[in-house]
Amino acid sequence: MATAYEERIAQCIRTAQELADGDFTTDADTVNSELAYLTESLIDLGQYLETQYLEIEAISEVTRYANRGVPLDEILERIFETFFPIVPYERIGVALLSEDGKTVTAEWAKSSVSDLEIGKGYSARMSSGSLGRVLESGHPRVIDDLEEYLDQHPESSSTAAIIDEGMRSSLTCPLITEKGALGFIFFSSVRPHAYEGVHLAFFEQVAGQLALIIERAQLYERLVNLNEIKDRLLGAAAHDLRSPLTVIQGFADVMRADDQLTEMQGELLDYMAGETEHMTQILGDLLDVAAIEAGRIELNLETAPIRVLLEDRVRAHRILASPKGQTLSAELPDDLPNVDFDRRRVGQVLDNLLSNAVKYTEPDGDLKLRARTSKRFVTVEVIDNGQGIPAAELPKVFEEFVTTSARPTAGETSTGLGLAIAKRLIEAHGGTISVTSTEGVGTTFRFTLPVAA
Repeated sequence: MATAYEERIAQCIRTAQELADGDFTTDADTVNSELAYLTESLIDLGQYLETQYLEIEAISEVTRYANRGVPLDEILERIFETFFPIVPYERIGVALLSEDGKTVTAEWAKSSVSDLEIGKGYSARMSSGSLGRVLESGHPRVIDDLEEYLDQHPESSSTAAIIDEGMRSSLTCPLITEKGALGFIFFSSVRPHAYEGVHLAFFEQVAGQLALIIERAQLYERLVNLNEIKDRLLGAAAHDLRSPLTVIQGFADVMRADDQLTEMQGELLDYMAGETEHMTQILGDLLDVAAIEAGRIELNLETAPIRVLLEDRVRAHRILASPKGQTLSAELPDDLPNVDFDRRRVGQVLDNLLSNAVKYTEPDGDLKLRARTSKRFVTVEVIDNGQGIPAAELPKVFEEFVTTSARPTAGETSTGLGLAIAKRLIEAHGGTISVTSTEGVGTTFRFTLPVAA
C-alpha cells in the first residue's frame, strides 16, 4: 500500500504530465503536504503556461486574420475582441505619426464603456515629452494613475480627455518596424493600477505585429493610389493621342484617293494608313484597360438572342479569312436561348478571338465558331487548327501585354491587350473564359454567358 509521501510524489508526476499534455488547469491538493512547495510551483507554472498559450494563440489569430487582406479598421476591431479575455482594458486606441514625425493623429479607437473623447482624426503635436521618450526607449510605458499623472502634467489635454471617458490607467506601446517609428497603440482601463505586474512582453509582441500589419497596409494603400494615378494618366494620354491619329488617318485616306500618285507614294500612304489604324487600335485597347482597372467600365445590357450576334461576327470574319484561303464555319443550334449581354462588348470579345484565329492559323486552315447551351449558360467556342500555344505559356495568355511564342502567319500585328480585355469583359457579364491548346494541332478559346432569367 502506497504511503502518503508516495501518493504526493505520484500526484506531482500526474500534474507534470498534465502540463506536458497541454492541460494547464491543474488543481492539485497542497494541504498538509511535505511536497507543498513543489506542488504549488507546478500549479503556478500551469497558470503561467496557460497565460502564455492564450497570448500566443491570440496573436496568431490576429495575424491569420490580417493575412486575409482585410482593412486595417477590421483588424483593429479583431484585436479589441480577441485580447479582451486575456489583458485588462476597456479602451484601445491607435495613433500614427505624420511622415515628418512632427504630429501624431488618432487612426482608430474603441471603448466598451463610454463615448470617445479622442476619436479618429484627433491630432496633436509630437514633442520631446512623454510620447517622444516612449519612442526613444522602444518599450511600453505604464501610467498607473491617470488622475495623479494629470495633476503632475496639467498641460496634457489627451490625458484629460481619456479621464473624461472614464479611464484611470493606461499602457502605451510604440509601433516600430525596421524602417522606423509608425505611431502608438494605447490600452486603457477604468481601474487604477490595472497594468501592475502584467506581462509587458505580450504587449510588445502585439505592438510589433500590429506595426508590421500597418506598414503593409500603408504600402498597399500607396500602391493602390499609384495605380489609380497610372490609370488616369494612361486614359488621358490615350484619349489625347487618338484624336490627332484619327485626323492623320483621314488625311492619308484622302490622299490615297488621288489618282496622280506614283506607285511609291501610294505604298507610303498605304503604310501610313495601316500604322495609324494600328496605333488607334492600341489606344482604344489602352483606354479599355484603364477604364476596366479603374472600375469605370459600364455594360449596356439587353436581353436578346446571342445567335444573331454570332452569325454577324462570323460573316464579318469570313471576309478577313478569305485572302488567306481559310474557311470559317459556324455550328449554332437552333434553340440557343436569350442572353443578357452588352452587344458591343461581347462583339468586341468575338472580334478578338476570331481575328486571333485568323492571324495564327496557316493559309488554307480551318476555323470554327461553335455554341452550345446548358441550363444556366451559353458556351461559345472559337476553334482553329493553327500553331497552338505551348503549355508553359497558357497560364499567362490573359495577362496584359503578354504575347506567346506563336507568330502571326501573314505579318499581322497584335497589342498584347486583346485577351486581357476579353477576360475582364466576359467576367463583368458573370461568365468565364478559358483556353486549351496543343502545339501543332490547334487552339480553342471558350467563354460562357449566363442565360437570361
